[in-house]
Amino acid sequence: MQNIIKRNKLLDLFYNQRGRFMTIKFVKKDGTVRRMNGRFGVVKGTKGRYNLVDRYDTSYKTMFDVQKYGFRNFNIDTVMTVKASHKVYKVID
Repeated sequence: MQNIIKRNKLLDLFYNQRGRFMTIKFVKKDGTVRRMNGRFGVVKGTKGRYNLVDRYDTSYKTMFDVQKYGFRNFNIDTVMTVKASHKVYKVID
């Protein structure tokens, strides 16, 4: 069973899941669909720098991808589904 979440509530969901693993399915810039498994709030390996991409005035967010073992950016406007806390959320506008 899928739960429904509005796109403007995604940031609240991401903030509440900081440090926990989650899966995000989104559309990349080239139009392909990608599934990313990772977590927010990872600071190891950042060398004290702050993230220039993950700001309040952009729709891009940064997540640590555990399969690629690195930080990856995604556009919050293209997120299709989110799996967090044993629930699957379908994103609607």
